[in-house]
Amino acid sequence: MNLKELQDQDVLFQTKQMAQKERQLLTQILHLLREVERRKLFCDLGYKSLFEYTVKELKYSEGQAGRRIQAMRLLKELPQLEEKIETGALSLSNISQAQSYFREMNKLTNSKPCAGTPNLTSHSDLGKSTRRHGISSTEKLELLQSLEHKSAREGQKILIRLNPDQSLPQERQRQISETHIELKFALSEKSLEKLEEVRSHLGARGNLMNMGELVDCMAAICLEKPKEKNFGKRRTHARSKAPESFTQQARNIATPTSELRRESSVKPTRYVSRETKHLVWNRDQGRCQNCQGQRNLNIDHILPFALSGNSHPSNLRLLCFHCNQRQAIKAFPQSTFPS
Repeated sequence: MNLKELQDQDVLFQTKQMAQKERQLLTQILHLLREVERRKLFCDLGYKSLFEYTVKELKYSEGQAGRRIQAMRLLKELPQLEEKIETGALSLSNISQAQSYFREMNKLTNSKPCAGTPNLTSHSDLGKSTRRHGISSTEKLELLQSLEHKSAREGQKILIRLNPDQSLPQERQRQISETHIELKFALSEKSLEKLEEVRSHLGARGNLMNMGELVDCMAAICLEKPKEKNFGKRRTHARSKAPESFTQQARNIATPTSELRRESSVKPTRYVSRETKHLVWNRDQGRCQNCQGQRNLNIDHILPFALSGNSHPSNLRLLCFHCNQRQAIKAFPQSTFPS
């Protein structure tokens, strides 16, 4: 079809029709993303998170990925939004901004959203109410209604007016060299005072440090306590390495399933000793053995404990929370997992 041959009204009509189809496709994508997250399917592709999957596998920009994930999670809670998205009444940008606002407000109250719905007479009342009680679904819908047919900038102004004290910039990371990342985040004055107090305790060495070097020094000092808690003081400071015989098991290869089963005469127990945790941690180099992530790591039984797997190091590995859940879904497909 040669677009240049179309009449003006046909061009306008077809453009509007395609925009409508695009919004309908968007809601379908949001539902599919929810199912990918529920099943933890991104773990099968070696990604650490749904965000990494949407950026690297689906080729969205970081901003596009973030907005879609925020909208997907709010759509799960408020199915009424689907019609608003398809008609164009609510933009993805404003839904994403609203979801960020809801999360911050619930963090401030440190409680679940309240069941009751106070009588609200203005957006100012809503801001005060959420700081006290958290945000109910009804209040969320009321706020989202105020964002309908608004630009992203207009929506941002509404949210700032609701809670001017918490309009802080989001944390940002940017690769600036092969070895360094620029990290931007908001820090309270009290936290900055604590950092400067640490610097003073370091003496002359601390005076010569820039903020990045100071944080690096603090991380090295603070790392010792959680390691001692997990592995014991002796093992933490011994810096021992895992035996070579266990290294291949870090990738879950070449070990017969029969060797991973516990003997019938052995009393079943999920307990994993500090010594074994230390061995597995060092062998797996403190990384998830599926996606190589370093956050929220768990000791996982390769052959599940429920299927007679033992707690010998050869049947243990480090997996992050998401990859651990994905393995459970694959091992027990008939079980009920969070929707």
